[in-house]
Amino acid sequence: MNIRILIAIGVLWLSAAHAQQIVSTKPTPFAITQSVIYVDANETELLQTSAQLLQKDIELVTGRQLPIVHTLDKVKQNVIAIGTPGQSAWIKQLVAGKKLNPSKLQRAWETYHLQTLQKPMPAIAQALVISGSDRRGVAYGVFELSRQLGVSPWHWWADVPVKNKAKSTCLTM
Repeated sequence: MNIRILIAIGVLWLSAAHAQQIVSTKPTPFAITQSVIYVDANETELLQTSAQLLQKDIELVTGRQLPIVHTLDKVKQNVIAIGTPGQSAWIKQLVAGKKLNPSKLQRAWETYHLQTLQKPMPAIAQALVISGSDRRGVAYGVFELSRQLGVSPWHWWADVPVKNKAKSTCLTM
């Protein structure tokens, strides 16, 4: 076997082994199916598209299509927030309020951070925040969530099937 292929497989295995595990099939207070997906209207096209792809992936797994919202003024449920501290108004607000610490993202490149927050706003019980050092980092975080939900990166390219987990998909951090 070619040494380059072996090295590539090793790098992929190591990166998957060190990924932040966030999905569990055990019941937890944060149920994906009881959430909305928030992405600021000022975010880049890549993050708008990432939100739509996450919406489709969650629907493949749970059978339920989550709404995508661009403001949080009328939201009264859990939120999956996607954004960069420099673009998203709500992520900026969370950083300013010391609810989200972007220190791991500073001076980083294509890095993401996933964090759950309890009661980030009076009407929102919990939020799963997917933030990143830049737009690609956030997109990688979104796709990591999809991967841990059970959607293979090869689903679109090679028709890898997705297991439906309609009643059991919850998050744990």
